[in-house]
Amino acid sequence: MGLIPRKLIDHLFRLLGYKIERIKSRDDSNLYKKYPKESLLNKKFLNVGAGKFFHKFWTNVDYGSEQYEKVQNEFVELNLIEIPKFPFEDNSIEVIYTSHTIEHITDESVINFIKESQRILKKGGVLRITCPDSNLLLNSVKFKVENFWDWRTEWFLKKCGIDSTEIELEDYLIREFSTARCRFLEKSNDSLQPLEVREKMRNLSDNDFLKWIVEKNKFDEKFANYHINFWNYEKLEKMCIDAGFSEIYHSGFGQSLSPPLTNIKLFDNTHPKMSLYFELMKDAIEMFRNGDIKAAVAELEGKLKSNGDVALLHHSYAEFANMLNMEEQDDIVPGGKIMMHYKKAMELDEENDEYIADFASFALECRRIPVAVKEFQRYAKRLELADIPIDDVLYMAARNIVDSIEVMDPEKKNPMVQPWLKQALIWAVGGLGYSAEDAINVMSNDS
Repeated sequence: MGLIPRKLIDHLFRLLGYKIERIKSRDDSNLYKKYPKESLLNKKFLNVGAGKFFHKFWTNVDYGSEQYEKVQNEFVELNLIEIPKFPFEDNSIEVIYTSHTIEHITDESVINFIKESQRILKKGGVLRITCPDSNLLLNSVKFKVENFWDWRTEWFLKKCGIDSTEIELEDYLIREFSTARCRFLEKSNDSLQPLEVREKMRNLSDNDFLKWIVEKNKFDEKFANYHINFWNYEKLEKMCIDAGFSEIYHSGFGQSLSPPLTNIKLFDNTHPKMSLYFELMKDAIEMFRNGDIKAAVAELEGKLKSNGDVALLHHSYAEFANMLNMEEQDDIVPGGKIMMHYKKAMELDEENDEYIADFASFALECRRIPVAVKEFQRYAKRLELADIPIDDVLYMAARNIVDSIEVMDPEKKNPMVQPWLKQALIWAVGGLGYSAEDAINVMSNDS
């Protein structure tokens, strides 16, 4: 039986008093409410390396290559390898997104991409980058997690005619970092063997291994779909700081500081189980650099209303609000509110030593000595577990604890302050490289 024409079905339903309409479940216009109409009409949202992506508010930016031409929608032509100036004005773009693009290009190309993004983003704009998580991929092989790679076996079968039983774990790493050197490809150039990869993993640090496995790779426009580079948080963070961004936010699947990017039907849907997600904010940092701390604080406060689970935002708000109060020599932002945000950042990212130290330091500024000492002790314990000696943070904390005690008890005789005073002395002499016992011995030596 043939298919019934849609127009006929529509006509029949109209006779019965019904109207067929397309379900608008994919309409995400509500995610763009905060953006000006001009940005929506002129598509001031860029998807770099967009492929088949389409959205009415977005501009696709891509490289026209034979490997992708069958799936590419209308796009602005841009070859990142050529280190181009992007064809967009300064401070004109709302959001830039790129997914699984940077593993196909060189370090120099990515540096230029980040710098150009910094130039063209508006204040308040967001750059989001997703790519293979090199550390995760490497660890999956080091710890022999074979089923981690089930998603990749199909490529070997279709591209090389190789059954999964013939693939060694190291072959997956070679495919992800240096595709052209995969030993199963017919035109493999200087192919890598699993045994050599195993030896290098055993003898090199993780970072040196990653540099080694990509060091011979070059971009080849005939194989633009091949991977030639590795990326992890540390490598990208340095590039972003050098490009003018102050900090990056280590994000996750479907998480974003930009509401449109939380639509996982459109974004973050390429191999999420092996991907690294992170974002950069131009707004508050740029305002701070331009001397407008009050605007930076206001911008961050606005961001927090819809992103209250982001530790970096809470910490940045507390830092800038504290600086604003010091600059104005007045409590423009109440101290209790600042402390709340320092504490929230610490709670959301429990492994971040900087957040612990900053919360403790601010608690001390507010004369909350018991709270401050408790958190500094936790910070000190983490240093001890990492086999790190007393650092400058604890050395300065010792001085500030004594100063705070002198305000409360100039004579320093109150039993309540004695444990705090003792702890401060231990950290003070520790900062000079002495244990408490050694310091006592030196002080009691008459010679």
